[in-house]
Amino acid sequence: MSAALDAGAKVVLSGDPAQLSSVDAGGIFRTLVRERGEEAPTLEYVRRLKATWEKRSSLQIRKGEATALTAYDAHERITEGTRDDVLDALYSAWQHDTDQGLHSLMLAGDATTVHELNARARADRVERGVVDAGVVIGTLSVGVNDLVVTRENDRRLRTTVGWVKNGDEWRVVATLEDGALSVERVRGGESVLLPARYVAQHVELAYASTVHRAQGRTVDTAHAFVSPTTTREVLYVALTRGSEANHLYVDTHYDPDPDTGHEELNKTPRALDVLTEVLRREGADKSATDVIDAFQATSIATLVAEYNTIVTLADGERWERVLRDAGLDGAEFARAQNSDGYHTLLAQLREAEVRGFNVRDDLSTLVNARSFDDADDVAATLTRRVTRYVAAMGYPELASAQLVAGLFPRATGITDPDVVSALRDRADAIEEHARYRAVEAIDRGDGWLHHFGEVPEVNEHFEPWLREVVAAVAYLELWGNEDFSTVINVDISPQQGVQHGRVLRAMERAHTLDRESDSQALLDVGLSSGESFEPQILDFAIDR
Repeated sequence: MSAALDAGAKVVLSGDPAQLSSVDAGGIFRTLVRERGEEAPTLEYVRRLKATWEKRSSLQIRKGEATALTAYDAHERITEGTRDDVLDALYSAWQHDTDQGLHSLMLAGDATTVHELNARARADRVERGVVDAGVVIGTLSVGVNDLVVTRENDRRLRTTVGWVKNGDEWRVVATLEDGALSVERVRGGESVLLPARYVAQHVELAYASTVHRAQGRTVDTAHAFVSPTTTREVLYVALTRGSEANHLYVDTHYDPDPDTGHEELNKTPRALDVLTEVLRREGADKSATDVIDAFQATSIATLVAEYNTIVTLADGERWERVLRDAGLDGAEFARAQNSDGYHTLLAQLREAEVRGFNVRDDLSTLVNARSFDDADDVAATLTRRVTRYVAAMGYPELASAQLVAGLFPRATGITDPDVVSALRDRADAIEEHARYRAVEAIDRGDGWLHHFGEVPEVNEHFEPWLREVVAAVAYLELWGNEDFSTVINVDISPQQGVQHGRVLRAMERAHTLDRESDSQALLDVGLSSGESFEPQILDFAIDR
């Protein structure tokens, strides 16, 4: 500590993963603490707060324990009401503390509320003659005796014992014509001249602050505005700034859309109810490691299901008309739509259409060829008919650019930009996930990779070869297989059969890229390309 004092340095104790993360790249400390468990060094003793009950309760808030709220309520630390009412109460309490000589701070989670409180405090102080009317510098109205805070470290701005730091609080001593400010530190008394450019960019009024910017500060009392959108981390930091007391002012009438709301029909929640929900809402940033872990944990099957669901919601009405126009009566369509295989049917119809299937004439032929009276599942039956018909007609295979991960077709004909964006995000996630798994499999030397030959040694052959492996990874994970031999002599769905055929063709292309074609690789899985789904006549296409 003495060395730090001699150097004019600041010593900061770090070790609370429950506080707010860094704005630019936060979350890693929380990850390290979780991964290391009890071995991780963390801060455990509450130093800032004086009251024993508040120390104990703050640690409970830190863990998200709602039982701690009753202590704050019992000590009259919670005020509730409409936004305007609680902000009035917050301001009055802050003003009272300030008039009593306490170092008090108003807090909020959003910049708009902070701006309102700062403007109100300054206007009131000007009216009372405590602060000069002053000047306007950029967007800052400031005068002599105003309290301001600096928001940028600048070692060139030296004081007698240090330099200007982010978060330092100052009292304005004089305003200069060029926009510079002469200020003295609130605690310590050192003075410095802040240049006009620094003032315009990095100086704000210090009566109120966002909770993010107040993290690390210590005051006598803190008065924080809370709404249902507040997160646990913001609440925790707000409740641990004041050494003497910390107060909450809870908006219990919050309406995210007042123009369409029906406030008179909704029961107003209590402050404790709002705060309980706040504790459940974690808003901590995730580290890159956590993001990767979450990404890896999301299965391709889940992403594909989301993709198909979005397409069905966006294009479902069109396919409903198509199916009805093709000849499905009301009862048959209802049975198809209520089937677990309905999404699969629509996916197969979309693919068939892209490959050349006429959804008006060809589908009508398949629907009316035989009755569905004795069909256990109308959707599954029609899916088989469409799949076999497309194979029998020899429609061309889709190009790789038309397929997601080389496996299933990309949706076409959708114009809503939000839907298009959502589908693109999921398609990218599927391909990124499959590529990641493919690289892992290559590094491990998984046995099934021998179906794709040797890893190409020539760099320009590796990427196209890897794309073929990606299709296999996507297939294995989508259908829950560990190897391609598991599909032999198994009654698989038409959709899986089509995708299995694509993987077999991917194997052939991979061997070509490897320049060591080995027909034995296909014999190992017991199939020649497309063997399972190559019907010869239309009668077979409509046979169940």
